[in-house]
Amino acid sequence: MEMGLFLQQSTSLVMTQELKQAIQLLQFSSAEIRDFLKEQALENPLIELNDKVISHPLFHQHEKITSDAKHRALENQPANKSLQDILVEQLSEMQINDRNREHLQYVIDSIDENGYLMISIEEFCTEQDLTVQLAESCIQMIQDMEPAGVGARDLGECLLLQLKRSTEKSELAEQIVANHMEQLAAKKWKELSAHYQVEVSDIQKVNDLILQLDPYPGRSYSKDLSHFVAADVAIMMNDDGEPVVTVIDSLLGSIKVNQEYKTQLMNSGGECADYAKAKTQEAQWLIQSLTQRQQTIRRAAEVIAVHQAVFFSY
Repeated sequence: MEMGLFLQQSTSLVMTQELKQAIQLLQFSSAEIRDFLKEQALENPLIELNDKVISHPLFHQHEKITSDAKHRALENQPANKSLQDILVEQLSEMQINDRNREHLQYVIDSIDENGYLMISIEEFCTEQDLTVQLAESCIQMIQDMEPAGVGARDLGECLLLQLKRSTEKSELAEQIVANHMEQLAAKKWKELSAHYQVEVSDIQKVNDLILQLDPYPGRSYSKDLSHFVAADVAIMMNDDGEPVVTVIDSLLGSIKVNQEYKTQLMNSGGECADYAKAKTQEAQWLIQSLTQRQQTIRRAAEVIAVHQAVFFSY
């Protein structure tokens, strides 16, 4: 058997990160891209979205019905049961007297479809003739039910309830949610790292943990969700009878790099500067992918419009 070194020339397709991301975005609808952008903005503090894209600084109300909802507490329950139905079933299993059952039923009836308690402690005390201590005890009993986070009075309390039940215990996450939610939502991670005397990467881990939580624990039980399909392009016929393609979505102009925060991190040097460079590159890749998606959709629509001109003329 002959031994030796041989040169062989071949070609192969190398999938860069940018190309992979561009292909992924091309398959998404506009609604799915909005959700994707919100996830990216939460993971990357240098990505800045305007109000047209993101409706909450930390979370977005993502409405999606699935047969196996993300936080469904009782998996054997039919999907058409409401949040109130689930809570009442858990209430029926509790060994309490009729008076307390009436108080808890009042709390359940005061919870909206998102899982939040819509009455104040003062109103609860007045309506049910309770002391503040007993009223808080009743609310606590509802908050101990499934799904985790139900019965909260605001977003912070909702997240704290879930963090306390999480298998990934994080005292830092609980402290930030309890005391510095606004700073976390505003992506002031450098300030938070200095305040808690931790690395920026530790704040990133807290952010990633919070992203796993559900800001709307009752949403997966809602019966009345409305779903709409948004078009990516519009094709109209001009006066000459020729199809004109217009890209409807304006996602491309809704994302940019937060230059002010980037400068702060770069000026800090060391780990912060390296972190800023990496996150800036990720943001630029994302913007380029959105640009390529828009161009590809336009070209594809133009070809379709030409071949189906007769259809669009009606």
